[in-house]
Amino acid sequence: MPTFNVFTDLIEPLGEFLQSHPALQGISIYYDRTRERRPQVALLPAINYFWIGPTEDLARGSGSTSLQVRRKKITIGFGVWVASTNPVELDRALWEVVGTLEDLLRSKTNFNPNKGITLTDAPIANDVDYSGESPLVGSVLVTCQFEMFGGRFAGGPDL
Repeated sequence: MPTFNVFTDLIEPLGEFLQSHPALQGISIYYDRTRERRPQVALLPAINYFWIGPTEDLARGSGSTSLQVRRKKITIGFGVWVASTNPVELDRALWEVVGTLEDLLRSKTNFNPNKGITLTDAPIANDVDYSGESPLVGSVLVTCQFEMFGGRFAGGPDL
């Protein structure tokens, strides 16, 4: 079994956490494996989330056969998508979902203490885009960075 399994340790639990939260009910939330990363309009409002590579796997210790601490940094992107025929309603709904998502991510900075998974103190970044004519589609790309820790910390428990 690998020290770090990004899919089973982070991606799946992250989706389960978001899908189960009452504040996001009625929003389609799914892990997106496509290159386009653009949901069909019929699915909106939606949050699709995806791994943004590359990752960093940092090793600290006395050598490659006796690693004391390993740390892996993973960037996850969240596409927040909303459609409306009214631009003002679109913006209100879009930024409501973005703010809720950011609040939920910040509330789980210690995402999984048993597996050593945390949300880093790096900023959560946003980038907005509008497209379509009827309905209008607005999207915000929210990115954040997680860290996975493995190994033995000096004087601490195995992770």
